[in-house]
Amino acid sequence: MSTDPTQFTRESARRIASVVRSAELTPLAASPLNFDRVDFSKARLFRTGTFAGPWPIGTENTVTLANVTSTPNTVSAQNLFFPIDFSPSGEPDCGIAKEGTAWFLVSVPLEASVAVTDLSVSETQIFSPGSTTKLTFIGTGSTSTISFATGETQEVTYIAAVIKATSEITILTAVSAELGEDCKIKITPTEETITVVTDAYGTEETETFLVDAKIQTAVSVSMSATQTATVVGAGASQKITVINGYSTTPVLKLGF
Repeated sequence: MSTDPTQFTRESARRIASVVRSAELTPLAASPLNFDRVDFSKARLFRTGTFAGPWPIGTENTVTLANVTSTPNTVSAQNLFFPIDFSPSGEPDCGIAKEGTAWFLVSVPLEASVAVTDLSVSETQIFSPGSTTKLTFIGTGSTSTISFATGETQEVTYIAAVIKATSEITILTAVSAELGEDCKIKITPTEETITVVTDAYGTEETETFLVDAKIQTAVSVSMSATQTATVVGAGASQKITVINGYSTTPVLKLGF
């Protein structure tokens, strides 16, 4: 290495001084270059893949990575948000993200659906079907007094029973991601728990009822032989449940 002093002309010294002065007066546009080693094990990654079997919240499952033909092509991921407490048909798609060295489930197929809510019912009292009784009376040379029910009959179709099943579900309403000053991505989920009617249906029955039943008496006329008569009597009243109205609420459900 030469130890001779460097020689500058006056013109060269002026150009160097002008460049240095301009650099000192210009505000920094970005951070200085950094030649430190990057630890890729702490990088955040997003991958897609498939899984099989139930995957309850708080458990791990094996995810087969998509578009990876070499081995190993699977990773173990943690489920923090989605209540997959059953075995889906086939192997559904999913999205996973890596934070540090751990993988987490962040996306599954979802479908828009409508849940029945605010179901209102009322009870209505009606007459039950009348029972029949045979009366035997002797009409020859005598009279007999009989009692019987009169009124109009009407067919009524009613819901004999309403079966309603409800359950609480936790839905993911939003997911926000924020890049912090330390270059870490902070994923913040927003959840909401709602009560939905998962199943509601009624069973219909049609029966003939006696409307405005009244008990009357009559005197039978003398007849030549023993006679029988069938009398319809009003039974006890019963109550039926009628659906007055309901409303629906859009919800998101698992799409598999």
